[in-house]
Amino acid sequence: MFERVVIALNGSPPPKALAQAAMALTYPRQSEITVLTVRPAPPGLAAGREPVEIAPGPSDSAEIAAGILRKSGYRARARIHQVDRGGVADEIIRYVDEHGPDLLVMGSRGLTDLQALVIASVSHQVLAHVLCPVLIVREGAELDPPRRLLLAFDDSNHSRRAARVAADLARSTGAEVEVVSVKRPLLAEGAFVIDTEDCRRRVDHLVAGLREEVVASGSVKVSISGRAPAIVQAAEEAGADLIVMGSRGLSRIAGAVIGSVSHEVIHLSNRQVLLVP
Repeated sequence: MFERVVIALNGSPPPKALAQAAMALTYPRQSEITVLTVRPAPPGLAAGREPVEIAPGPSDSAEIAAGILRKSGYRARARIHQVDRGGVADEIIRYVDEHGPDLLVMGSRGLTDLQALVIASVSHQVLAHVLCPVLIVREGAELDPPRRLLLAFDDSNHSRRAARVAADLARSTGAEVEVVSVKRPLLAEGAFVIDTEDCRRRVDHLVAGLREEVVASGSVKVSISGRAPAIVQAAEEAGADLIVMGSRGLSRIAGAVIGSVSHEVIHLSNRQVLLVP
């Protein structure tokens, strides 16, 4: 399914975990994987306007990950780019835009939107700009091929694209799909009003289409606390190995000001999250 993959190493989780996460969603004979490390130039040494490519050594993280992939039968290569300080996320975005992979794999420290705004989370910045699906891998996440996917669905364009990716992934891995749609109750005349009929109808329609190719079921959750906590709870209840959801690609500023459900899910869940723009 994912034939061209880029793994962007950014410190956490370690390179072996990111390589294993990529292997869980791909096949050796079908996928070519590039492992990319972007380094800030050392103090006192300017990298220049263009990135400088450095030959990886055997102890470099990118080469370690690429070696693991090659031993498993993948076509894999390591690349190290040196850039001006502060330009790591920009270089990952540039590389992805130029090479157009089917999937980007990154780690995440699980920062909130506000924390990311303050300390410049690389993964948050990259998520705001790239146009391919992004697999976010948390420290300690399940790294085997998924057996059950949790698809968060809200009938948006991003969500419908995520549904197509989830269906393709389930078909290629044999995983089951659990669809969840989260609806917040309305407050009217001092009381909460719950109306899930329309939402239930959309979920049933999606599940019916998925069942033509994969094992699928669906539910509607009502949550006062918000969509992200409900999605994470649904993943736990379903025993999902992977959460698949659409991403609006909010900028760092917008994500901090108005919030991002996908960013919050990454922060709250210890599961892998596949975000589809």
